Formats: sequence, C-alpha cells, structure tokens
Amino acid sequence: MAEQPVMKILFTFIIGILLRWHCDFDTSFSIISICLLIILVVSIYIIHTRLSPIWSKLSFLFIVLLTIVLGFAITDTEILNNKKTHFKNFKGTLLAHVISNPKDRGNSQQVTIAVRQRGNHNTIGRLNAFFAKSDTIEQIQYGDIVLIKDQNLKEVESPKNPHQFHYKNYLKAKGIYHQQYIKPAHFMIIDNKQNPIVSLAFRLNLYFRNVIDHYVLGVNERAVAKGIILGYDDDISELTRNQYALSGALHILSVSGMHIGIIVIMLSYVLFFLEKSRKGRLLKFGVIAIFLMLYVLVSGASASVVRAALMFGMLQIGRLFFPSGNMRNIVLGSALLLLLYNPFYLFDIGFQLSYLALVGIIYLYPYFKKIYMPDNKYVGIMYQWILISLAAQITTLPLSLFYFHQFSIISVIANLFVIPISTGILYGGMILFVVHKIPLIAEGIGIILHALIRAMDAQIGEVITLPGAFIGNITINELQMFLLYAMLLFIILYFHLRVKNFIFYTIYILLLFITIESVDDYTQLRKQSVIVYSLSQGVCIDFYQQDTLWYYQYNTMPHEIRNKVEPYRLYNNIKARIDLSETNNSKIMKYNRNFLFADMHYSIMSKGISNYNIITNEMERNNSEKYWKHADTIIIGNDVYAYQKLQLNKMQNKFDLKTQGAFIRKY
Repeated sequence: MAEQPVMKILFTFIIGILLRWHCDFDTSFSIISICLLIILVVSIYIIHTRLSPIWSKLSFLFIVLLTIVLGFAITDTEILNNKKTHFKNFKGTLLAHVISNPKDRGNSQQVTIAVRQRGNHNTIGRLNAFFAKSDTIEQIQYGDIVLIKDQNLKEVESPKNPHQFHYKNYLKAKGIYHQQYIKPAHFMIIDNKQNPIVSLAFRLNLYFRNVIDHYVLGVNERAVAKGIILGYDDDISELTRNQYALSGALHILSVSGMHIGIIVIMLSYVLFFLEKSRKGRLLKFGVIAIFLMLYVLVSGASASVVRAALMFGMLQIGRLFFPSGNMRNIVLGSALLLLLYNPFYLFDIGFQLSYLALVGIIYLYPYFKKIYMPDNKYVGIMYQWILISLAAQITTLPLSLFYFHQFSIISVIANLFVIPISTGILYGGMILFVVHKIPLIAEGIGIILHALIRAMDAQIGEVITLPGAFIGNITINELQMFLLYAMLLFIILYFHLRVKNFIFYTIYILLLFITIESVDDYTQLRKQSVIVYSLSQGVCIDFYQQDTLWYYQYNTMPHEIRNKVEPYRLYNNIKARIDLSETNNSKIMKYNRNFLFADMHYSIMSKGISNYNIITNEMERNNSEKYWKHADTIIIGNDVYAYQKLQLNKMQNKFDLKTQGAFIRKY
C-alpha cells in the first residue's frame, strides 16, 4: 500500500473530522495544536535527515497527528454554534437573509436563513425557518432580506423516540442548530439581494421544469423526467418511489454522481479526437468543465449536484495532469479535497454512497474482469455493465442495509435496462432543452421521453414482482456495518497483496458477526418490553414479547407513525403484529394477562405491582384524577390540557413524553 499515500492521509483526516463532530473542544485548542505540530514535524524532518532512521518513524507519526488535528481544526471552523458571535448569544430583532429556495409546507414556507444581525450585533449562524403564509403578506423568496421580531429561538431537538431519524444531526451537517415557526405579524421583508449565479440556477431550473411540463405527456412521466434530468423530485409519487426503491434503482430519480458520470462519458466519447495532443486534452477538459457547470446551473445548483460535479471535475483534472498516475490515488485525492472544502460532506449519504461505489469499481471490477470475459464484443459490453454494477453494489451494500434496511436481489438485473433507458432520458432531456423553441421537434422528443419512461416504469413493475426480488426488514447496527466493511477491506487487500492471512482475518470477523447476530436473536426470544411513543398528537403504545408486537393506537397521524414509530418496530425485527386498537368494542382489553387497557379515551397498563397511567386529552375532566392517584408512574402525553398539566406537574412520579421522550420499560 506504499504507492497509495493519499489513503493514509484521507484516513487520518477523517479521524480528525469525526473527533470534532463528536467532541466539544475550544477553538483555540485546534489552532495551538496545529502550530505546535507543524514546528515539531519541520524540526524532526530536519533532524532525521542527519540522524538515525528512528527519527523518520517519529516524523511519520507527527505527520499523522498533524493530519488528524488539521481535520479537527477545519471541521471546527464549520461548527458555528459555539462561536461568540453566533446569534444565539444575543437578544433583539433579527436581520436575516434567505439563502435557499423556499419549499412549500402547506401553511408555511421552509427556508434556510443566515442571521446577519441580532439587536446591535453583527452575527453568524443559520436558522431553519418556517414562514407562515398569509393573504396580506408577500410570500418569501430567495434573496429576501427579512426583519424578524425578537423571540425565543428553539434549538433543534434530538429524536424523542428510539431509532427515529436524527434530524438534529442532519441539520448540524448543514451548519443549522435552531429552527423557528414565524407568524405573519412577526416578520417584514425589507429588501431582496440575490447571488446572481444561484439566482440564475433557480430560474433556469424552474424554466426547464416548465418546458418538461409542456412537452412531456402524463403526470407520472413528467415527474420522473424532472427527477432524472433536473434533480427535482418533489412531484414524484410515493408509489413510484417505493417501486424504484424495491428494484434498487431509486438513485436514478434524482441527479447524482451517476448522472454527472453519464454526461462526462458521453462528452469523452464525442471528443475522443482531442486526446492526441496535450493542447487537445486541455481543450477537452475545458469543454467538459463548461458542460458540467451548465448542467449544475440547469439542475438548480443543489448541494448534491455541485458535489458530484466537483468530484468528477477533480477526477478529470487528475487524469489530465497525471495521466500515468494511480487512479486510486486520484479518486481518494478528490475525496480529500472535497472534505477540505466542506468536512460535513462526510456525513452526507450521497457522498458516502458515491465514493463507496467508486471504490468498488476501482478495486473490485478489475479482478472480476480477470475471472472471465466473453469473446463477443456486444455480450462483453453488457457483461462489463453487470460487473461494474455488481462491484458498486458490493461496496455500498453494508451502508445501504444500515440506512435503508432492505436489499434488492434483482438490482443488477434492473440496472441493465434502467441505466441505458435513463441515459437515453437524460440525453433526450438535454436535446429537448436545446430545441424547445422549435415546437414540432420538441413535441417529438417529448413523445419519445414519455415512451422511454413508460417502458422503464413497466420493466420496474415487472421485476419487483419476481419471487424473492428483494429482502426487506433487514436491521444491522453500526458495529455490524463496520464489521462487514472490515471483511470487505481484508478481501480487497487479499486480491491486491495475495496475503493468505487476510482470508483468516475475514473468517474471524465473519464468526464475530454471526456471534453478535446470534446473541441478538437469543435476546429477542427472551424480550418483553413496553414503549409509549412521544407523538405530537394521540397515543401509540407497543408491547413486545419475543418476536410478536401488540400495539394500541388512538388519534395518531400516519406520518408520525411512519417516521417516529416504525423505525423502532423495524429494529425489533418482529414477525407478527396484533392490533389491539381494533378491539375497541370492549371496555377492558387484556394483553398476556399482564397488561390492561381501558377504553379508547385513556389507557391503563399494569404488570405485577408496577402501574403506568397514560394521560391524554381524551380523559374525563372531572374524573381524571382517580385514574392516576394510585399509579407508580404517570406518563404525560404531548397533547394534555392545561388544567391536567397543572395537576400533573405537582406530582413526583410523572414522566413527560414531550420533554423526556419515549417511555420504555423492559422486563
């Protein structure tokens, strides 16, 4: 691995990013540490050239430490929440700048705003803002300068339920730590100042979305076309998303590294004649760079598209200036440069999947080709597509299982037709944008795009109905994910270095993985637990016994069940579900002789001598106290009335779902 120094630098740099992400240190620590390490490295480098080889090893150690501290320090500059000039440290009216395109959220518009001033102080920091809509006030637009009445800004909360999506960390990776709903009477638009490039990108994206709406037939077809060509996926239905997810082709519905790669490949083939001279290669790079910039603008300059364009741009630069260089160093070097630009990219799922797919293609694909290669040219092209897709799928599989909990067995087959058809759709969309002012030609291209999308949808619908097409409800924890990647690393190292010990290491890790899974299964068989979820409305209670779930739901909202309840149910890998809510005809419902339910208006649970009362808005006002006065623990729902809250706050044995999160007891 000596010929791949970038791998070592990237690895240690990532360690520094992770340390700063999970630890809270003073900023001055980073600056002082960097200065000291630079002095030490320079000093030791000078010394070791004249003294024994041991100084060479020490200098390497200090370079590693320097890289870790560098990753730590650069990440620290992006974490604004602990800076003295952050807006949270001041009071007064906020002067803010809308820096994102508004997203419609029904009764409000969601935007990211940069707080420039608070009171009389210049400030830094971003706020996730929801501006209420009103018929009497102009709607928020990108670039608006807004005055916001002083109010108690809310810090983004951590998840209240186990295994719920960590929205706080998601916003933290965007430099956002607070969010606020802002009423119409509490803000005023005073000006509009736009970044001309970002504004152009938003306008171009909207303009070409309208072009697709005009020329492509069918509501679903238009939505898919806008997703594939422009990266605008807001109009894609949940049904379509689910079908593409089950087939393993969800990645094509929004602009990603694959789309940028398709454009680069197309331009490389078209401009192949420029490869003969250095000036020609420079011209080719310039043309590709211009096309990528134009595509970034047309697609709305979203963060994922900009990142993908930067990634492929850096790869092209590497191939241009280091044509005989190690491609692995070029790929890893581009990742390092992107993380230097924005260390928070490390926590973006798109970044992780893109580079893991590239690692698979670079490290595994060449060895797959050596195993067998068809003689027929056209069969060979299809076979190479299969190998490339397989290599990318292998290296992204552990991460996909961790995030998405499912594995599409037929994804390799699906991608055989999805990638060529989506490539045709992408190229067809670009041609449509060029000729959209010529109605006759544009209408013809619109018909072709409609037919291609219909054909792709039909094929997707067919493959997901195949027996055993996908495996769902797969749950692995972080440790298991890292163990899978450790196995994969040793397999790659074996292919690369042909050291037999790496095979034994792989077997040891596999045995450890199986042991952990067996312990989890054994624990599952002995498990009995109850959980009352923290919801903004209604009551949801789950009872787990071994691999069976009994649940009671009342007045809950579907999206809260999907986002706050189902992740924990999935984690518990249940085999059977019994809905106790459906037996609401009886006044009292029994669960396994240990738990009791009252009617639909309240719930009382008991196990042995421990009693838990669930207090919600639906309890009778005059008789509510009799339900909880003998309970060991009183569980307060998020939607209790004010008079109930006053009574309950006086009690010592209360558990507030709103402030404390979900109530969980294991037996």
